[in-house]
Amino acid sequence: MEKRFAVTFLLFLPLLSVSCVSNPKTTVSWCVLSDAEEQKCLDLAGNATARNVRGSLLCVRGLNTRDCMEKIKNGTADAASMFADDVYAAGLCHGLEVAAGESHNGIDGISYYVVAMARRSSSDLSLLEMHERSSCHPGIRTTVGWTVPIGYLVNTSQISVGEQCNFPKAVGNFFGYSCVPGVKDPLHDPRGNNPKNLCEACIGDENDRHICANNHRERHYGEAGALRCVAENLGDVAFVKHTTVFDNLDGKNQESWALDLELEDLKLLCPDGTEAGLDEYLRCHLSAVPANGVVVRMEDKCRVWKYLERLQNVFGNATKGFSLFSSAGYGQSNLLFSDATHHLQRVLGSYTSWLGPSYTTILQAFECEDVELALSELEKKLCKHFQRVEIKGKRGRKVPVLLTPDMVSSMELLVQNRRNCDVLDENPYMFGRPQTLNHFRGLDIIRKMAQSCGAKHPGALSSTKLRKHMATMSKVLNLKDNEMDDLADFLGHDIRVHRQYYKLPEGTFQLAKISKVLLALERGQLSNFKGRNLDEISIDPQGPSQKKRLKWSQEEIQAVEKTLMDCIDSGTVPGKAQWRYPRKRALLQKANENTTIQRGLPTQPLLQTPPATSHLHLTACHNSMAMALHNTTPAPATNCNSTDATEPAANPLHVMREPAPLLNPIGTPPHQDPPREGGPGTFTPGQMAGAPPGLKAGDGHRAMRID
Repeated sequence: MEKRFAVTFLLFLPLLSVSCVSNPKTTVSWCVLSDAEEQKCLDLAGNATARNVRGSLLCVRGLNTRDCMEKIKNGTADAASMFADDVYAAGLCHGLEVAAGESHNGIDGISYYVVAMARRSSSDLSLLEMHERSSCHPGIRTTVGWTVPIGYLVNTSQISVGEQCNFPKAVGNFFGYSCVPGVKDPLHDPRGNNPKNLCEACIGDENDRHICANNHRERHYGEAGALRCVAENLGDVAFVKHTTVFDNLDGKNQESWALDLELEDLKLLCPDGTEAGLDEYLRCHLSAVPANGVVVRMEDKCRVWKYLERLQNVFGNATKGFSLFSSAGYGQSNLLFSDATHHLQRVLGSYTSWLGPSYTTILQAFECEDVELALSELEKKLCKHFQRVEIKGKRGRKVPVLLTPDMVSSMELLVQNRRNCDVLDENPYMFGRPQTLNHFRGLDIIRKMAQSCGAKHPGALSSTKLRKHMATMSKVLNLKDNEMDDLADFLGHDIRVHRQYYKLPEGTFQLAKISKVLLALERGQLSNFKGRNLDEISIDPQGPSQKKRLKWSQEEIQAVEKTLMDCIDSGTVPGKAQWRYPRKRALLQKANENTTIQRGLPTQPLLQTPPATSHLHLTACHNSMAMALHNTTPAPATNCNSTDATEPAANPLHVMREPAPLLNPIGTPPHQDPPREGGPGTFTPGQMAGAPPGLKAGDGHRAMRID
């Protein structure tokens, strides 16, 4: 009995996301975009209250559709009616859903079909061979004239937009002379770089002005204008609605071009390369475009639908008084809902189920543009910094791996030298073993490195424990439920109940957001972001900005050699400095500060006056070298081996075995090495870090950088 109950529970588990649960909130906040729409919303709220419709309606003003998406996401608004393109962007970029959709025909949610129309006399024309053909579009960024036809061409690999995601440039390179009204408008072409050939089939108004304008002053603007473009033989193909030709025949359009048009003059071009008659649009179309949808948060799908259902029952078919699907009397059309709406229907599935497979595929071609809108500047930088690959994990599970530029360079170097390492060409693995078809196991490598690095507990250094540590440390962040799921999924952990909201594409999400947690953990900065979610974490993938270290110039090398050549030739370390001369001590400090500032080093000077008990001693030779680096007159060269405290010798730098605490880069006294053989007057092999060629660092001494 218990087993049967468990199986039944699992079968009904997917339905829990769409079932209605008790929600104490009774007010629905609706996002509106204009004065007229706001007025209709207020009238609806007042009439609903007067008719005792359970619940209440609050009208929230949005700046634009994107602003409404943000308001719904952050809870300032609950719902808004949006076009199909915006529904896709809301689901993809903001994780929103659709509670209801419009039905115009009373049967389904399809609004219209987008078709490719051509003259019947064009016998050699095919949608699969449109390169350098002329095209007529109703307008830039319109569903009929841009989104659907360009998406189709991208999905059929006829157009490639590249990494720049520049659609106008790609379209201009593909088509010949065309007419895309608005393509040169500042709104769509702020830099003026869009191709000019996309306006060459436009004709403007009767006075040849306003050519390619994004309004009716351009006579080829809109669906009727695109049809006219083909009818007048200025374009090979027009992208229009399936109803466009019927709306302009039989005297419905009194312009001369329409009066001369016959149904027999035109044909449809099908996506498979064939042709069809104008009445065969059900099988010969580029895409079926869904009607508007009501966008909401996932948790509000049921609540908003229930309220809309009550409103529809009262005002949906009203012939008197307020009508839900009529905008008469407000000075604009299609307010809150399309005026052509027959009824609202509930959407149980995801937003993609409302959009339909063909239209969703079309919109996926523009995913790079939608992702750009969804990412912050930092997240765009992270996407460019990291590269993402997938490898096969346990039980066939895909495991994403984020690679830094250094990792990519190292891997490319390994590939270039595979043959030199006796790795067989037939070996398919990245880290292949020599003379075999096997590979090095990451587990073995991590275990070996953990044992050889000197860790007190090498067993604690494993990939499994690292994932657990990351999961534990992520608790300090204010991650949302879906963000925690995404992080756990990336780490390969099993979460019993997944709350998989629709979000950014998986690869982009991991590059832009999950990588923040990885970088913070790697740098030991995760605790700095306590209480923040993924959107609020800001971390530069290239680390804090640092000034680039300058190389030694030839003049600097010559100045050092001139002053220290005796020391360089003899291979000896200069003698002790005499700090009891206040004037010499002050000059040395000043020279050191100038060196620090001019060379672009940190503000804390590398050389500081040590306490009385310190064993850091400098000679006047360093003073001479520092002055030479700054083109000042150096002190007379003297014997660098001199240790006489009274002699003003020009000695560069000497650091005793017990360095001053200020020299430790992390601000704590360094480990004190025991005395070694070979006193302070000798060098051992090894180039001094940052020094000019020829200068050596002693084995028993701490090398100090001057650059």
